Amino acid sequence: GERQHRRGTRARIALATCASAIGMVLASEAPRVKAQEPASAAAPAEVVAEAATRAPEFALGPEDVISVLVWREPELSHELTVRPDGFITLPLVNDVLASGKTPTELRAHLQQLLRVYVKDPSVTVIVRQIHSRKVSITGAVANPGTYPLLGPMRALDLIARAGGLLPAADRRHVSVLRTDRGARVSLPIDYESVAHGLHVWQDVVLRPGDTLVVP
Repeated sequence: GERQHRRGTRARIALATCASAIGMVLASEAPRVKAQEPASAAAPAEVVAEAATRAPEFALGPEDVISVLVWREPELSHELTVRPDGFITLPLVNDVLASGKTPTELRAHLQQLLRVYVKDPSVTVIVRQIHSRKVSITGAVANPGTYPLLGPMRALDLIARAGGLLPAADRRHVSVLRTDRGARVSLPIDYESVAHGLHVWQDVVLRPGDTLVVP
């Protein structure tokens, strides 16, 4: 009986020791879990921010030059210029609307059209030259004219590219003329305020076809 009692005591001691050890491990891990929570919570925001800074794919427009390559079909592969009406012309499929489509969208559309004539067509669309994305600046700047819009550009960026404002410029009444849904609108810019960090929302991101006017 005494031997069994001792065995029972040893078992209880071992169990208590094990439980204590487990508790210590859990206690030591708890701060680590808490420390990781903010990083885990911040991850979705980082993903959203990264997605927001990712530029959308370029959409084709008139005067852009592209290459349409159809694998193993050299007679269907051509370098083409998007016409003023927005169309390109290819053998078999004739006129195809390219303006307003991204290269990926045009590729998918051409593959669908060519399936009637070619078994499992593999099409590649390569942009060779970009001429459709342009903005203009006129008025009291050093170098007025038309400039290519090859990436994100704000109103003050265009002014800087045009050599800056002339001394006689009306710095508080600059404007961007834009066609929006068929209507011509004017977006006012107080250059003096924006240049000093005020009313920065007026420094709009330019769109193809915009004209910046400096009186």
